Amino acid sequence: MSFCVLARENPFGDIVALEGEFVRTFLKDMPAEYVKLYVFCQYALTNDVRCSSIAELASACSVTVETVRAGLEYFSQEQLMRVASQSPLAIEVRSVREAAEKKNSELPGIMSGYSDYFSAIRALIDRDMKPSEMEKAREWVEVYQLPEPVIMLMVQHCMINIRKSSRKTRNIFSYMDSAARSWAENGISTVEEAEHYLSVYELDHHVVNDVMLHIGIRRMPSVEEVKMYEKWVKEWGIPHEAVISACAETTKTANPSFAYLDKIISGMREGMANGDRPQELLETTRKKRDEAGRLLKTMGLPGQVTQELLDIVDTAKLSGFDSEALTAVARLLAKRAYKSVGSFEAELALWAGRGITTAEGIGQYGALKTANDERITKLYEAMGIDKQVTDTDRKIYSALADRGITQEQMLEAARTCTGMREIRQYFGGGVKRTAAHSYDAHNTPDSDVFTDIDELEDA
Repeated sequence: MSFCVLARENPFGDIVALEGEFVRTFLKDMPAEYVKLYVFCQYALTNDVRCSSIAELASACSVTVETVRAGLEYFSQEQLMRVASQSPLAIEVRSVREAAEKKNSELPGIMSGYSDYFSAIRALIDRDMKPSEMEKAREWVEVYQLPEPVIMLMVQHCMINIRKSSRKTRNIFSYMDSAARSWAENGISTVEEAEHYLSVYELDHHVVNDVMLHIGIRRMPSVEEVKMYEKWVKEWGIPHEAVISACAETTKTANPSFAYLDKIISGMREGMANGDRPQELLETTRKKRDEAGRLLKTMGLPGQVTQELLDIVDTAKLSGFDSEALTAVARLLAKRAYKSVGSFEAELALWAGRGITTAEGIGQYGALKTANDERITKLYEAMGIDKQVTDTDRKIYSALADRGITQEQMLEAARTCTGMREIRQYFGGGVKRTAAHSYDAHNTPDSDVFTDIDELEDA
């Protein structure tokens, strides 16, 4: 069975032929490669031609896959064909007569009052326009409220850019529609304003394009991007070289853009107001991002450095943490099954709450905790218990130690007890009080060095 099937309204299923209406209405405007594709599909209707994919159809017609995709999209807009399935490929060939009647009925409405306007655009783009393109061009006048002379300047400007950038011809109206919307949003509504923009564009677009290439964007700059560059250089007084240097910071984010670059340069401007030089500010920013990147790597977290992490590090340093302490906390977090930038912030807050903000203090805390765990393990052995040290038992041991009860005394009690709660009761902890109550009664911020961090670790 052929990959092309016959629509019910199509009366030409028994011959290989082109309807006269196709020649009269569609042939003159249809690109040559699309004609080749259309004729082959007509041939496939009455011959057992099998093409299960667009790639096979492209090979059969000796055209590119991109040409086939564009051609099928064109046929769909003209209502000559419909792709019923991509895999396996199935195309419905529709009635040319009905498609022509619909096209001819739409054209007068679209063309009404715009024939000269469309003719001028056709002259600039050097080809005919499809109905969908006429509709889009009409929106530039009716929706965007751009005067026709301004539109002509816009189209001419876009075509120059397209030829410079080798943009594919079939995308020109999408590109021009974006430009028209941008001009409208930026208030370019007179020939004088358009000419001013274009004169500025011609002067600036080379340097703006240089900026865009440095952040990995390979296209012509938009109106907004040119204006943003003017703001940095002309209003804020940021040298072009400093802007280029700032571009290096945008490559560390997943989606570099002018908006992201604007934030970097805005910070640079604030520093310059305080007497700092742009290169010094960039170096400071670079060092902060490098440090944050190392912390991410230490924690074992994937992804890019975010502003959230930079803010967390800045806040931690204001609280007294130095780089070594931040790295120490990151190493602790790396041992956990679940970690995130948010849990890094919570961990830092817990350490700050204990008044421990140095790597040495964090190390001493860890050593003390390890020593206490070893002592608790010996108590377990005396009670005949084989298990991991729990947070609750750590709290009980800490409370007993704060009361001056020695390890030897606890070991003596352990020989007649079956758990840490009984040891606590042995020393007058109270039978009716829960572990939490007893702990809270004896514990103070100074005596409990494990509680908060251990709760986070056990969570």
